[in-house]
Amino acid sequence: MNRKTAWITGIATIFAIGMIAASGSFTEVSGETGEKSTAPRYSETCAHGHNGFSCSTPQYRIDISELQEKTTELEQRIASLETIR
Repeated sequence: MNRKTAWITGIATIFAIGMIAASGSFTEVSGETGEKSTAPRYSETCAHGHNGFSCSTPQYRIDISELQEKTTELEQRIASLETIR
């Protein structure tokens, strides 16, 4: 192999290694990695938009449900008392 061919091969190799290193750093800066993120996404966790942090039923909804159940029970007791009379 003559000197010119070896020189071009060496430059091309260094350039290719530099491009591979640069492309890796660009993907890290842009936030793109080869691995899938384990953080929950909006569509993967909850239809309410909680994003996996607090997907429990809010306290006011629990209170309303309990109040509705108690009201239904009270209405049924009143109705059964009226039928006894």
